[in-house]
Amino acid sequence: MAAPDPALYALLRSTQAAYTAENWEQCRQLAAELLSHATAAADLPAEAQAHVWLAHAAQRQGEHNLAAAHAVSALTLSQGLDDAQLQARARIAAARVSWSVGDNNQALVDLEEAMRSLAQGGDSELLFDAHNQLGIVYGELGNDEASIAWHQRAMALAEHSGVPRMRAISRTNLAGRELEHGETLLNKQQTEAARAALERSLVLNEQALQIAVAAGMQHVQVVIRSNQGSALALLGRQQQAIEAFELQQQLAAARKDQAGKVQRAQYLARMYREAGELTLARRLAAEGLEIGEAAGAKNQLVSLYELASAMAEQQQEFAEALRLYKRFHALRGEMALDSAQQRARVLSVRLETERALAEAATARQNAQALLQANQELTQRAEALGRDAMEDALTGLANRRRLDAYLNLRHEAARRAGSALCVALIDLDHFKRVNDAFSHSIGDQVLRQLSRLLQAHCRSQDLAARYGGEEFLIALDGVGLDDAVLICERLRQAIANHDWALIAPGLAVTASLGVCDIAQHPQWSAGMKQADTLLYQAKQSGRNRVCA
Repeated sequence: MAAPDPALYALLRSTQAAYTAENWEQCRQLAAELLSHATAAADLPAEAQAHVWLAHAAQRQGEHNLAAAHAVSALTLSQGLDDAQLQARARIAAARVSWSVGDNNQALVDLEEAMRSLAQGGDSELLFDAHNQLGIVYGELGNDEASIAWHQRAMALAEHSGVPRMRAISRTNLAGRELEHGETLLNKQQTEAARAALERSLVLNEQALQIAVAAGMQHVQVVIRSNQGSALALLGRQQQAIEAFELQQQLAAARKDQAGKVQRAQYLARMYREAGELTLARRLAAEGLEIGEAAGAKNQLVSLYELASAMAEQQQEFAEALRLYKRFHALRGEMALDSAQQRARVLSVRLETERALAEAATARQNAQALLQANQELTQRAEALGRDAMEDALTGLANRRRLDAYLNLRHEAARRAGSALCVALIDLDHFKRVNDAFSHSIGDQVLRQLSRLLQAHCRSQDLAARYGGEEFLIALDGVGLDDAVLICERLRQAIANHDWALIAPGLAVTASLGVCDIAQHPQWSAGMKQADTLLYQAKQSGRNRVCA
């Protein structure tokens, strides 16, 4: 293929510069122009690059369906080229789209593919973007340790490059993760460790602020000031927190950032509550709720409604506390439904785009190439069909996704003569947890259990909520002996976990039934055997593995 003309090169550089500067509207306009020129010139690498930048710009501007279409186009074009860097760029763009609609498992798959493409090295900015996005996704999954580790690696890459954008963003994101980690530790009443994390967040924010001010990165400064105010509020430094939030509001005034106002209300309300100024705390919370409801800022409203309910209960206004708590629960349900619907819309766009690309390819492919394209399309459609809705409480796969996974993997394992071991996991005496500690504590136990399950699964395995307090892990390609060892380690991890961090006196164990369902002609028969083994584990005294 001939090299692009100088004008096309200049347009490539300008689009890259707009992307690096995070000027999304300019990036979008230049990328659209680049796509038009690249298509006319039959320059496939430039065409793929244009789709990458269009995907990023659309995702940043909240147009997830359009972003998904461009990401699929970039992936399809890049896979036909011998360019690992371009393939990594396309994967990172696809990962951002999946993350933005709450499909973090698919985002991890794309990022792992991107890291494989970058295994032999890549330009510093591309490596940074991959590391940074991994930190964000692991944070969304509740894995603070992995998230902080990836953000630290991103910061090391940024320091080596010396690029102000990367240096500011890496510190800002790591500061945000330390802030969330500190808040989690405070909720667990691990005060000393929480304060240490919050102090680290403040140091990182101050470093990021100096870089962002020098580079004129106002949008990053808004995030930094919000992080500062939140960390200072959690540390109880009232005047400093107020000053940080006021600076944040001044910077964000032109952007009409209502979500930021809700976050400010939440952290200040919590701060004043801890200081014993409950009337002021409730007034701030009420103001934040009014702003958030008007702006539709559901993500920020959920935590604020929970806090407002707790404060009303503290002042023995039980009817008001119940009203606020009902709205908290309703919002969680709305968010889960919104996320599921958005993922479904994005899935539909992906499939439509892939079909359109496959149809366009028929004009320039021979019969064998066309057959291969159709096979790849079918495989991709099957893969996309697997990313059904997650369980809203735990974030694990739900029954619908589990059934699709077992259908696919059971057939493949039978054909290959390999193992597919499943473990049915049931929490022992879980009803006693709900009765003795409350259903809210029970929900926290289920969420923590989901994290323990994910920690014992590889990327190709699946952890699912089977129903109620019953869970399942599917270990792909793992023989029964090894599966039993994995399950025994999981059982011990559950029994040895410090559940008292959730509620004093709380202890949790689990019983497991393990079998290789690939030994059965139908996977449903294997599931019945696993259920029988689980029953045996319970009848034998619980807190054990039967295989």
